[in-house]
Amino acid sequence: MKLKSNKYKTILFFGPPGSGKSTQAKLLDKKKFFYISTGELLRHMRDGAEFQSGALGKKITKIMEAGGLVPDRTMIDLLFRYLSQAVSEGIFKPDKQILIFDGIPRNTTQIRMLNDHVQVIQIIDIHFSSDSILKERIRKRAVQEGRSDDKNRGIIEKRLAIYKNETAEVLKHYPKNIIYKINGDDSVKEINQQIKNILNN
Repeated sequence: MKLKSNKYKTILFFGPPGSGKSTQAKLLDKKKFFYISTGELLRHMRDGAEFQSGALGKKITKIMEAGGLVPDRTMIDLLFRYLSQAVSEGIFKPDKQILIFDGIPRNTTQIRMLNDHVQVIQIIDIHFSSDSILKERIRKRAVQEGRSDDKNRGIIEKRLAIYKNETAEVLKHYPKNIIYKINGDDSVKEINQQIKNILNN
């Protein structure tokens, strides 16, 4: 559903690396929601021959392999370039679907950039009682999905630190009444039911 102001209604998924945001989003009704993970988007672009051969692609690949973050303006431009293409190809239908963003915004600069395009109506915040649970999940993901960046313990620690020190601060810039906290220690099924209950209401 697109607003009169030409901003897209958007739901943000928050949670540290390994929290299962992607798994949960993909279990939702695709007729109602259009899900974009910035991490998946970048990995998909990185693996494309055209992207790999360009200077931007090489730069982003180097950043990702080191566990760093793509520059804010670059990330926003790539995101909305993809979104515009999805609309033109009929993959994303703004009149029928609500956007779900996973992995963005990561900081206050990205919040300001996103505000030109979207209206955040709900935030799902998946949290955990211990980092050890997340680290084990990430290690398993490395084996199952063949993600080399997940095999490096130093990169895992760096990503968790970035999330705690920067990304979690983003939540302070949104109204508390649209933020819904969910216990990530629960099972995939239990978490999914909680998310569906929130979205249906």
